[in-house]
This record gives sequence, structure tokens and C-alpha cells, in this order.
Amino acid sequence: MANELTPLEACRFARDVYHKNQNNNKKVALYNDIYKELIAGPFQHKTCDESKLIAKVERIYEKHYETSSLGEGKEKEGVCPDGWEKFKSFDDYKKEGKEKGNDFGYFGACYIKKEEGSGEIQQVVVAHRGTDNLEGVLDDVNIFWDKKPKQYAVAKKFYEWLMSQLRQISQADLEIYQVGDSLGAYIAEFLAIEQKQVVYSFESPGTGDAILRDLTSQGNDNLKEMRQNEDKWFHLFAAQYNIINTCHRQVSNVYHVPIKVILPDMFPARIPKGYWEPFYLEYSVKAHIESLKFMADTLESGKKGVKEAWPVGFEDGYQSFKNYADYTMDFWDSYMQECWRHTSCCFRLCHGIWSLEYFKSWFIRENLNMGPESRDETESFYDSATVFFSSYFRKIKSCCSGSRPPSV
Repeated sequence: MANELTPLEACRFARDVYHKNQNNNKKVALYNDIYKELIAGPFQHKTCDESKLIAKVERIYEKHYETSSLGEGKEKEGVCPDGWEKFKSFDDYKKEGKEKGNDFGYFGACYIKKEEGSGEIQQVVVAHRGTDNLEGVLDDVNIFWDKKPKQYAVAKKFYEWLMSQLRQISQADLEIYQVGDSLGAYIAEFLAIEQKQVVYSFESPGTGDAILRDLTSQGNDNLKEMRQNEDKWFHLFAAQYNIINTCHRQVSNVYHVPIKVILPDMFPARIPKGYWEPFYLEYSVKAHIESLKFMADTLESGKKGVKEAWPVGFEDGYQSFKNYADYTMDFWDSYMQECWRHTSCCFRLCHGIWSLEYFKSWFIRENLNMGPESRDETESFYDSATVFFSSYFRKIKSCCSGSRPPSV
């Protein structure tokens, strides 16, 4: 029996189906504009004219890209793990004339691993690409509104064709894994549960409620049975909390992968109170897009994090993001150090902040969520220092009463 698929191998498959040379800066800028439109607009006001919204998203896309693809060229990433080989891709499926309608921008590929000596196929991975074109962006909007993406029906037909191709060359019992990142993760989870197969997903927007509704309507009990042995069937991975991976309920607990800190491009000293503000939206897009590569680096070192119940919904996700504990502590320590560099002399004088250490105490008190022990310690430090320096800075503060913390 071959060894079980490893998280690192799955991560490499998820990367392999993307185009090479994606310009992440352009992709981040595109999604910043789209999420501002989605969240600051219809979500906040509880209204949505779907046709107008889709037209707006298409216009935003055209502003950033002249072509329909987010990648440059047709070549894929090419990071297939050792011992595996590519069997068939969606391009082969289309060449045989199997896809006669709209493919909605879907792409996937199948990989096989053979037993040494006999050459029998033992393991099969079906990897589904994440967002890589305009159609994928429109499917992201469908997921945002808790609708099944149109690419799913295409992916299911592609999967069925793959199985027919494999049965022509092997009658052995195959270990089949569904793999994907982001939009591809959503598709992989749906297919895996429907077919009762193992899934490895990265940065999924969450399928928990949608798949339950779908299977219940079909009278399918797979999800209920698979949740009884969650560690066998579900391998979900995510990095820093963001508005995409907390969009909907995850189908199972998630491995919180400790990655290299991804910092935002702006460093306000007062964190906005709402998840709909540009600060969190722009950070979320950057973290989501860059996470797959950094997760591969972490998984290669042998770490995969600890499984946890992932926050559900934008508000819970934002509050988890603002926690100063466990995985988020490294992020906020790096953030505070960078933010301190951006603070003005006037701000430091007005708030009585004379060192990075004191700034961190002020920042945590003003912005972040902490456990009781951490809060007591920070408040004690802050209050004693404030009493000591209050008289000294009272006159300066009165002169600079209009000063506000910087937002860089």
C-alpha cells in the first residue's frame, strides 16, 4: 500500500494547476476593488441587484486586465511532486470534444502514482484550479452570496471522464484525493464529500452550510458519516485569518498553518472597528493570494499547525484577526514594530509614548483582543505609565489637541 498523500504534495498539486508568472500585485489590486464593491456596497445595505453587480465586477476586471486570464501565458506552474506523473488534464478532456458548452473558466488536472515494481496505479489526485480568469472571479461572487459556483458542474463532468479513462487501464482499488486552493478548494470539498473521498484544501471560503443543504436535498448522508472520522477525510489548511477564508462555515476543523508573516500595505495606529474598512479588506486579499506559496514553505519544513474550529463569518473572522494570542501574536508584533516606525513625533508626544515597548502596550490596549491575564498586565503597565507622565505631557497635549494617530 502506498503512503498517504502528504500535505506538502497536496499543496504542490494545488499550485501546479495555476498559470505561471501570475502578477500577484495586479491580482491583489483587482480583488481590492471587487471586495470593496461587494462588502461596502450591497452587503452593508442588504440590497443586491445581481445583474448590476455582475456588470460592475466585469468592468472592474476589464480595468485591471486586457485578457480573460490572470496568468501570463498558458504554461502551468510545473511543481508536480517527485514520484507522481500527470495523467490527464482538462485540456485533454476538451480536445476529445467532451466539453461542448461553457466551461466557465474551469481547469483541473489528474495525477497518478504507481506502485514500484508492478507499475500498478495506486493513488490518484484530482486538482482543481483556483481563480485564474474573469469567469472564476464571477464564480467567487457566487460563493460570496452562498451560491454554488458554476465551475462545479464542469469539474464533476471532468472527474467522471477521468474515472472512465482510469478504468480502461486499471481495475485496482484506487486511493483518490481531491485537492484545490481557494475557488478550487470549494470545488474539491464538494466533490470529495459527494464521492466520499479524502480532500486536501487550502484557503477555502467555506462549504459547510452549502454542502449540507445540497446533500440533504439529495438524501446523501456522506457528510454525516465522514464527520464521524474527520481526521481521515478532511485535511483543510489556512494561514492568517482573512475575509475570504472566514466567509462561510468550514466543513471541518482547519489546520492553522504558521507561515511567514504577511503584513498589510498600510499601518494605522488605530485599527478600524469594522471589517468592511479598506484596511482589513486590502490585507485580506493580499494574505489570501500569497498564502499558498508560504504554506508550501512551512509544510516543507515538516510543520502543519494545529487543528482548530475556524471562525465563521466576517465579524467573527475580524475579531479572531484582532486577537493578540497564539498564531496572531507574531503578526501583531511585526505590525507594531512597522507601525512604530511610521508614527510622527507629534503623535508620540501627544500620547506620551516614548519607546517601542510602551507603544506596543498602548496599541494592544487600544486595538486588540486579549486574554484576561494579558489584558491585566498591559493595563497595569499602561495605567502606571500614564499617571507618571500625564502631568508632564498635559501642556503639550493641550497644544496638540487636534492631533490624531497616523494612518499611513
